[in-house]
Amino acid sequence: MTAHDPLRTFRRPWYIDFVTRSADTYAEFVDLLASGHSAGPVPAQEVEAAEQELGVCFPKQYRDFLMRYGAILAPGLEIYGLVEPVLNDPPLWTDIRRETRRLRTVGQVGTEDASFLPIADDGFGNYYFLNTAAAPEGEIWMIGPYGREIVSTNLYDFALRRSAGSLG
Repeated sequence: MTAHDPLRTFRRPWYIDFVTRSADTYAEFVDLLASGHSAGPVPAQEVEAAEQELGVCFPKQYRDFLMRYGAILAPGLEIYGLVEPVLNDPPLWTDIRRETRRLRTVGQVGTEDASFLPIADDGFGNYYFLNTAAAPEGEIWMIGPYGREIVSTNLYDFALRRSAGSLG
């Protein structure tokens, strides 16, 4: 064997590991949501109407989530979504359109930026906002009375970490 054997020093390109981790994260995300209660799929036309109403374009992961689940309650996790009021009586899921309007009306910290939409809360005055301007997946910010910080760079990671209790 020579001092430099190219076959022994070969490393996989970074993107192979990234794709593998992403696929694993997505599979864990789907398993988590399967353990919860979904509001049900939302047609693409309704998703587009919600985008127009809110003045944003949803990031791909959130758009896909809406079209597959609508909204979700799972162990340790709620993600706001698009909910048909008739199917949500008494309320089980939070509709992102109504919650965004409500929080903007009361001047909730974080709503001053129209690209930030609430997708969850911690029950202690902190809201998790989806930054729809951060392409392609969106950022998740925790914003509350004591500050603001980016807690995740995509919906799947946010959901898994929130459910595990590793976010505030």
